[in-house]
Amino acid sequence: MNTETFKEDLLSLDYYSIKHFVQDYLKERDFESFVDKILVPVLEDIGDSWENGTLSLSQVYMSGRLCEKLIEEFIKQLNTKRIIIPRMAIVVFNDQHTLGKKIIYNVLRSIGYDIKDFGNFENADDLIDRAEKENIQVLLVSVLMLNSALKIKTIREEVSQRNLNTKLIVGGAPFNFDSELWKRVGADYMGKNTKDAIDLVSKMAGELNE
Repeated sequence: MNTETFKEDLLSLDYYSIKHFVQDYLKERDFESFVDKILVPVLEDIGDSWENGTLSLSQVYMSGRLCEKLIEEFIKQLNTKRIIIPRMAIVVFNDQHTLGKKIIYNVLRSIGYDIKDFGNFENADDLIDRAEKENIQVLLVSVLMLNSALKIKTIREEVSQRNLNTKLIVGGAPFNFDSELWKRVGADYMGKNTKDAIDLVSKMAGELNE
């Protein structure tokens, strides 16, 4: 069974075919293998295709939503637990553009991660209050405007003042235009696309499990 078939069904939004693909796959392999060998590579490939302009943002978004639905169904059927390390949340900061956040949220949930959606926050104090209360280890911050990106410095200041170990992953248009901006605002990592988000979260999950 190959990834191209799954990708074609996914982009066609053919949930019936996608579900049967997984059912056939699980006759010979386990669910973790499906996620690692099929789901993650396909979602990364779809993200790359959006990056180079061959797929639309809506296709990336709908693929993530469909995969999230698929994961939810099979997690219940197989009594599989979501991945809870690292404890993560995603937020739009000082901005009203939520599509990028929704895509990353859906993609990470679609590969089994338990990530919280913090919605929108306007100031760092309230945001880190909630992150601290929920013991968030990794905070993904999405912005569209440069002014919002620059204000991420206030999040770093709050994290530092409270001596928290929360890691900041930032993403959005300003960071794609300026490859050094994430360092200047005090982020730990920057992701350009869904593939980066998956890779960074997987990397941190591995480090925390060591």
